[in-house]
Amino acid sequence: MIVDSVIVSRHAGMIEWLRRQGIKAEVLSHVEHPIQIWNRVVYGNIPYHLAAEARIVITVDMPKLRVDQRGKELSPEEMDEAGATLVAYRVLKRRVITECINDSACVFISDVPCGGDE
Repeated sequence: MIVDSVIVSRHAGMIEWLRRQGIKAEVLSHVEHPIQIWNRVVYGNIPYHLAAEARIVITVDMPKLRVDQRGKELSPEEMDEAGATLVAYRVLKRRVITECINDSACVFISDVPCGGDE
């Protein structure tokens, strides 16, 4: 089965790092509409409401990233030094129901998916 993939990033270093890992996919600098990622494998960091539309979201985790490197453009070599690895996430959108019982807040997560228009 061929799975449609997309890279969502404005960072040239990350795009090159992914290519060096064998990831070849369309590149988007940002998502303008959820249809761009619907049911696709997404490489990059996207908001949860969009991640719920994707088949799966694969991020680049860098556990050794220094504080002074955060928010800066990194080269693929700097990403490797920061321990870059791929980690997959599946995000499910569900309705949250909150009830107060005896002055305590209880949160329940429904098994029913949220619709986009509800």
